[in-house]
Amino acid sequence: MKKTEQVLKNGKIVIDYDQTLTTKEIRNLFFDLFESKIKQDGKQYVLYNKIAILPCNVTYLGNPHPIYKKRIQLKSYYPEYLEKNSANNIKTMYVGIYTYNKTRLFVVFEPDTYANKKSHNSSAHVFTINLQYAQRAGRFDKIDGFGNKIHVFNTNEFIRYIKTLASDSTYVGLDSLMELINDYISSFGRTIPKEWKGIDCYNEMLAANDNNARQGEWPGWYFEYLFKKYLANTNSTKIKWCNSKEKGGVDLDVKFVNLNWTYGDLKADQINHDILGNSFDTLDKVINDNHGTVFYICCLYEAELDSKHHYEVTRYWNDFVREKSKRYTNIQDLEQRYGKRMKYSVKPQKLCILKIDDIMYDILKQTPFTQGINSDGSTRKPKLKVRKDMIKALTIYSQQIN
Repeated sequence: MKKTEQVLKNGKIVIDYDQTLTTKEIRNLFFDLFESKIKQDGKQYVLYNKIAILPCNVTYLGNPHPIYKKRIQLKSYYPEYLEKNSANNIKTMYVGIYTYNKTRLFVVFEPDTYANKKSHNSSAHVFTINLQYAQRAGRFDKIDGFGNKIHVFNTNEFIRYIKTLASDSTYVGLDSLMELINDYISSFGRTIPKEWKGIDCYNEMLAANDNNARQGEWPGWYFEYLFKKYLANTNSTKIKWCNSKEKGGVDLDVKFVNLNWTYGDLKADQINHDILGNSFDTLDKVINDNHGTVFYICCLYEAELDSKHHYEVTRYWNDFVREKSKRYTNIQDLEQRYGKRMKYSVKPQKLCILKIDDIMYDILKQTPFTQGINSDGSTRKPKLKVRKDMIKALTIYSQQIN
């Protein structure tokens, strides 16, 4: 066994061994929670004659995976139960039980995308930070990269979830705002070009008189340009572009209309890079001072460096795009200052959404991105950072582009 991340009752993380329940303990747990409304049917539990639970412990995914990755092991008999339940109009759920001292959480995997996975080596995944969030908030909801809905509940919220489903009501998990964001981003994602070429993107932004058309780091600005264009074409009444750098304004890209202190910000970077968020000053104002939420709308891409193409985009940007007063005459200096970072072309791979509310902000703020010092020697303000290895864990919705 290996010591891995575990979640305390207060929501903090410690490093310790996994704890699991025996088959008898799992049975006693469910019968204590649901009493006369539950019956055992072989290896599953049927609630209210409508919902079947196939339970399993939540444990570490195993070497060589990071210590924050956990899973339920999919059993070879799951598909057989799923098929039988479907024939009897019974909803099947794979339920992972996370146990650590006084912490008890239930991870519900809707089995749609797992139905054909019969191997003992197959598993459904969850991350410690998802468990940590649910322990503090009561629940955590996400849609994984396969489109599968995953819920993490504390005990009270799990009971409410089951009772709601049993009464044929709709469980309010992914709220109406999340549904709006998911639907809107899904629709926007289908309009994104499959390849962005630097020179073409500069020309397109210039022709549209975009105010960021002359910037050097073009992929992020082009992503913003595409989103602004999509907003204009769809005439959305629920989302508006609001970027403001005025004193006292909120330096975030998107405002969700009629929702107080609910914003979005667009981020674009290479698929194997960290995501750098906003300054703590901005996020403190929205999240801490006004109890708001920020959704990061991220485009993760693969890039071809301009340095491998004789600095074509770098030179074009300098000679025809950048303001004349700022253009370089020393080509070697230009290539060193800008050409090493300049992208020749970009192929978007994935859109993903990260939800930063007060709980997630408090967690992420423990490991900030420090920017060093300015040219005048003053300290740059720290920013929020989402490590590249944690992006998948924090993503509440994702969509493949290519």
